[in-house]
Amino acid sequence: NNHLLERKCLLFAMLSFLVSPIGGCYGWTTPPNYFDSTTSTRTTMTPKTQTSFSDYSPLSLFGKRSRMMSSSSDNTGNSDNDDSQESSSSSTPPSMVNMKELLRRIQSLKDADAMEQEIQNAVNLNSATNHTDSSGRSSTVLLDLPVVAFDSLLPNQRLSGTTTDPTFSRFLRDLGLGGIFVMTSVDPYKRLIRRNGVVARIEIVDAGKGGQDTPDSSRPSLSSIPTAVDFVIVGRYHCHIVGPPAQMKRRIGRWRRAYDPDGEETRLGWGVERFLSLDSNNHTTTFVSLLDDQTDLGQETAPGNNIDGVKLEEWSWSTAKVMIVSNNNMKKNNKNNNHSEDTPFVADRVKEILELLDTWEQLASNEQTYDNVDVVASTRILKVHPGLTVDPKRLLHKVRQELGDLPTTSAEDLVLWIAAYMNPLPSLGVAPEIRGRVLEASPNLERQLKIVKLALQKSIRNLQGKEPL
Repeated sequence: NNHLLERKCLLFAMLSFLVSPIGGCYGWTTPPNYFDSTTSTRTTMTPKTQTSFSDYSPLSLFGKRSRMMSSSSDNTGNSDNDDSQESSSSSTPPSMVNMKELLRRIQSLKDADAMEQEIQNAVNLNSATNHTDSSGRSSTVLLDLPVVAFDSLLPNQRLSGTTTDPTFSRFLRDLGLGGIFVMTSVDPYKRLIRRNGVVARIEIVDAGKGGQDTPDSSRPSLSSIPTAVDFVIVGRYHCHIVGPPAQMKRRIGRWRRAYDPDGEETRLGWGVERFLSLDSNNHTTTFVSLLDDQTDLGQETAPGNNIDGVKLEEWSWSTAKVMIVSNNNMKKNNKNNNHSEDTPFVADRVKEILELLDTWEQLASNEQTYDNVDVVASTRILKVHPGLTVDPKRLLHKVRQELGDLPTTSAEDLVLWIAAYMNPLPSLGVAPEIRGRVLEASPNLERQLKIVKLALQKSIRNLQGKEPL
């Protein structure tokens, strides 16, 4: 009897494990092959099998049936095929379905790791070598990825949270565990999209309670989309969204009130957005990519909300062309800048910043600093009262572990590291927000160093109680 009871308990545990959402990877089967088989003036990572926009749609790129064009699927009868497939799969025993789902998720994660390793190898090659073709033009790493204006995430920063937004939940489900996309931000003053961001990877996606079917038959069924999704997104590589220098428009994801049917709150939706313009004659304020002045890319037409007469709904995501910003790219773009990384000016400015960083860290990590009610911190338990809701020393220690060692070989990497340390996630709220400005100033190293230095000085005066933020 005891052996029989043990077997029943073991069987119950195995079934519970199979039914549970392992890793929360929703729907992503096979990642795209970003690398082109040909080597030319640049390393372009695009699907080898691209023949039309329907093949180029994001769902097909990431290995799923393209349900992006709902109107065309209604005309071709694909919806009926999907229903028949779903009805046939319902006859499969649940244990077999869950086992296949588990194996598929494991394979998806392995494929995602392999894909990122290929990207990393290409970035390392481009950063370590002065790789040019016969015409003298440098090679670059290009990708086609979905772009979301969400947060000024920096490399190695970890953004965690929970979303109830149906479009964002669908997006996370489509990409799945290990999926990559571009995260950028909105300029708060001009209300335009910034061109510089990061290639981000979904490290954790965990679904909560499942959603309900939508009465709107024009949309794909939302029954498989949960009402709440926990996520962890990690910044990987500094990138630049490629396009014409002025009046660039791209179809990206952005939170707007217009995407809410009731107009009560902002929701994620996909539509054509305007980007900040680049001034090729003013390298002190903007990033001028080697590719932005190329005729073939600078004049390309961005996908709009209507492709070949087919309307793309706001919940259907698409991709844009982005360039990985490596140290080699930075040096080439700074060729006309008198303050490149190997000048005494940069060395002196870096020394000043490191001294300020030591002072800032001592003040910010000391709990006694916040006994002074004149010190502004968004994490105070009560405004104008001592005490914080977080342990500042433990938070900064955790952030340092996530960011890794302080960069010592690249001033560009150093300023990004310091910006991420001063503006940690979750926020400590003792320094001005500079992450988006530092990214936007790239590759002008002089401007980046100035932004970081002034922010450190301002934050130190705040932590000393002399000049609140």
